[in-house]
Amino acid sequence: MKNKYLKNFLHIIVVILLTILTQIRGLIWIINIGFYKYVQKGISKLFRVLSFLVLYLLSSILVVPSLAKYFGRVPLPMTKFENLVPHNFLTPILNRHYVKPKLKSQLIEIAKMTNIINRKLKVSYLDANFPFIYGFPLLPHLSHNDGKKGGFILLLYKR
Repeated sequence: MKNKYLKNFLHIIVVILLTILTQIRGLIWIINIGFYKYVQKGISKLFRVLSFLVLYLLSSILVVPSLAKYFGRVPLPMTKFENLVPHNFLTPILNRHYVKPKLKSQLIEIAKMTNIINRKLKVSYLDANFPFIYGFPLLPHLSHNDGKKGGFILLLYKR
């Protein structure tokens, strides 16, 4: 009996931590766990983890951007676009690259102008915002949770 409570407690902790980290990963964890409750018990833990990662990546690429529009946010490019790039691959993977549409268009315009001025420079963004829920804390950047400002710095550097 204690083992069951400990396991449930650990799942709750994992959901909370994943939600704090990415805003949606906790929900994906719950969906994945729920799916395996109705499937054979003989599935390996490695397969469960891999299926969680695949489900998370697919939802982040295919579902979340569409839903984020209802919350007034759009994703910044996940790869190079108009000389605007994420500083590292984790920012888009963690869904920390969402902003208001106006800010996105301004950043793309800045990137275009930078490219015109000097083709060897690019504009790189860091964390911006999560896709959903106004005011959701973006740890450790608690000040930019509204999609209107990014907790990012525009970095100009040679390619």
